[in-house]
Amino acid sequence: MKQQSAPISGPFFVSEADARELGVLLYQKDYTADALSFLSNHSRILNYWGEGAHDLLPTKTNEGRRKFSLLDLIWLGIVKEARDFGMEKEAIYKLKQELLDTSDIEGFASVARTNRKLMEQTLREQLGYNALQAKQAIDTVLANQSTIKELKQSRLFNIVINALNNREPIYLLVNKEGSHCPLLEKIFTHLLSTPAFTDFYRSPHLSICINQIIGFFLSKEYIKDHVKQTLFSKQEWLIIETIRKERPKSVSIHFTDSGATETFEVTKKIYVSLEARISEIMARGGYEKLELVTQNGKPVYALKTEKVKL
Repeated sequence: MKQQSAPISGPFFVSEADARELGVLLYQKDYTADALSFLSNHSRILNYWGEGAHDLLPTKTNEGRRKFSLLDLIWLGIVKEARDFGMEKEAIYKLKQELLDTSDIEGFASVARTNRKLMEQTLREQLGYNALQAKQAIDTVLANQSTIKELKQSRLFNIVINALNNREPIYLLVNKEGSHCPLLEKIFTHLLSTPAFTDFYRSPHLSICINQIIGFFLSKEYIKDHVKQTLFSKQEWLIIETIRKERPKSVSIHFTDSGATETFEVTKKIYVSLEARISEIMARGGYEKLELVTQNGKPVYALKTEKVKL
């Protein structure tokens, strides 16, 4: 396996179907510099980031005007976080080489073929996998080698897909030299018993939440609806569509004990007349909560809350 500069920075694993479907959306260069409004004076900043031996920009296209993919934008979001933190270009360039490199998971597949027992042991000791999870991870990579090679899956690509699929926070820990370590919350306790990770974690480092960067871009209007609809779950998309169409005063989302979305409540402000009947304000059936606001003894508006089961 390729020598890594930080612990627990090995590949994450995704199915062939997920890799193909999401790969098109993540790699397609649909966005121009207009998508870089999060960078003040983005033209000057891009010129600085791209100059010299330590080019921090993603791969350029052959077209005269630079275009970006969604994965490119996520990478530039990471660069901004690192620069805001005060990290030098040389260190971020090292991070770029590690995250955007496409040989990591191919190297994993090569080692898995020749020494599967060693790879399973590595996954158990370094990533906290149990025996079944380690077996399934290796089987997934070996079964999808053609897709991996075709899509040129980088380490960042796999981290982003896992953040989208698992709906769990993934943090990118980066030290001052630019070495990185992806961290899933659910295995944090396990990692604390690993000396290599403990040494890395206790040294000065920057923690970047990949989910927050993804969410920032998905909230923008220039990201097309078909992309959002694919990346969001059906429940999430229903909530988004409800907010768009009904323009509610507030939305409350309720979760199960396991963290899954269960119901959401939509509160709308409705102006009413003195002659309006309560039955006309309320819908028939389902759960509703009605709060009538009055002024000088006259109804002014009603706050109607409806519960929607997901």
